Amino acid sequence: METHIHSVAAHYGQDDLFASIVDALKLAGKDPDALTIENLPAVDEVHTRGRDATMEVAVHADLTLDLFVVDVGSGIRGPARYIARTFGFA
Repeated sequence: METHIHSVAAHYGQDDLFASIVDALKLAGKDPDALTIENLPAVDEVHTRGRDATMEVAVHADLTLDLFVVDVGSGIRGPARYIARTFGFA
């Protein structure tokens, strides 16, 4: 667990994170101006168990359109974006 905490801190604590992400996406052949959430999990959901954990939490939360959801500690808001699109909230 401690190794994961250090890797998350290193990821979000690096200088000019946005430029690093854009450069990595370009190297992977992605167009930064035409991204989908499927292009981003490696940088968008840097938390324990990644997208699998996001989906498990969302399914068990019984989310409905009349609720407000706050993504605390959201990094660059990957889980919120994924849940919004997957469950039709966006």
